[in-house]
Amino acid sequence: MARLLGLSVLCLLLAGGPAAAEEDNTKLRPITYDELGKLVRSHKGKPVVVYLWHYTCFNCRAKGVPHLVELHNKHAKDGLVILTVTMDTDKDEKVRADYREKTNQYLADLKVKGQKVKPPFPSYDLEYDRAKPPAALGPAEVNPRVFVFNRDGQYVLKEQGPDYDALDKLIAEVVNKK
Repeated sequence: MARLLGLSVLCLLLAGGPAAAEEDNTKLRPITYDELGKLVRSHKGKPVVVYLWHYTCFNCRAKGVPHLVELHNKHAKDGLVILTVTMDTDKDEKVRADYREKTNQYLADLKVKGQKVKPPFPSYDLEYDRAKPPAALGPAEVNPRVFVFNRDGQYVLKEQGPDYDALDKLIAEVVNKK
């Protein structure tokens, strides 16, 4: 009987049943630059937003991530994929561990327009050599940065700042272009 129950649970997991469907988006997941590239490419056929940020960026926490939740809520039905990636510059692993913990707490307590929400997309912590950050991402100490890829996987925007109104307009264009 226990063996049958175990087999049933395994089948449910493999089929993507309820236990497999719910991911914890309140915890950062480690990712390398190469893995991030593969992840973006794995979503070919869908528009992708990669948002680079850091816990110490007040604007990222106050406006950026909540704005991405709103973008997700508006465009996920059209295939929009949002990936947030923290990219801190501190060389001290203890300090980075503290930032990861604070970021996880921020994600667990995330509020959009005063309402607590569960992040609808995954967040990653970029693992890289602090002495030599990936050049394609720009200066590691400049946050936030937004990268937008169209449905063909082509890079259509890299912006520091960003201008959220311009981002909204571009996302609407990219999402609506099938």
